[in-house]
Amino acid sequence: MIKILLINFIDSLGNAFLIGKKDGKIHELKPQSEVCSRDNAHKNVSCSTCHSSWTSRCIGCHNEFDKNEPRAFDLLDRKYGKGQWKEFVAEFSSSLPAMGVRENSEGKHIEPAVPGMILTIDKGSYAGKELGEDVSFHRLYAPNSPHTTVKKVRDCKSCHSNSATLGYGKGDLIYEIKNGIGKWIFNPEYEKNTHDNLPEDAWIPFLKPLNKGVVNSTRIDFRPFTIKEQQQLLLVGACLQCHKEDSKVMQQSLIEGIKPLLNKLNKSCILPSWK
Repeated sequence: MIKILLINFIDSLGNAFLIGKKDGKIHELKPQSEVCSRDNAHKNVSCSTCHSSWTSRCIGCHNEFDKNEPRAFDLLDRKYGKGQWKEFVAEFSSSLPAMGVRENSEGKHIEPAVPGMILTIDKGSYAGKELGEDVSFHRLYAPNSPHTTVKKVRDCKSCHSNSATLGYGKGDLIYEIKNGIGKWIFNPEYEKNTHDNLPEDAWIPFLKPLNKGVVNSTRIDFRPFTIKEQQQLLLVGACLQCHKEDSKVMQQSLIEGIKPLLNKLNKSCILPSWK
């Protein structure tokens, strides 16, 4: 097999270049735009969070033991026998990745996330009990590197007002204003799972605390957004309902952050109420 090297180099003036694999031509490497992790809003956001075009999503895996399977291969004993665990997958799809927080000694970083394991294991089926009598349920999301990188980034609303991205699962996330009060409302696409009362594809409940002691990630240093972080994201999402992402005020928020701009609100601006 012939291996072709990917060659980068910098000239005497500090300009960076890449020699293309296919055409052998020299291509100038342009620096990132200022908004890429160097503004006051996205310093801790990974490149793949914004530049990944899609990732896979798998939900509703159900595992049960079929004692009547006549020809099952035992991986431990390395021989065929009767009876086998079987996995049934409810749905497999693709979409923009959700987001989670990698928090460790290096700080907090926003990274792509996917449903890593939303499944039930019918343990009782192995012991001959009735289906559903002894079940273990897990709802775990995982950090993800989609490898579907594109030049064009996802738009602001897809992060700040998208239910699946924030961890609530697919559905309608609506900013409703009544009697001068703004409120976020979420109507899930999927029915709630009877084991934890969350929509089938969700990671976390909508603006509600997580149940204590419940493991919800496949990594100990990766977690969903806290309620405070959800509110911060949705605050910007509320602004985006009226202000376009390329408007002066939203571009200014990237430089100064959102807090200084809250002191200059127009009378028509209705911020969300969290009560």
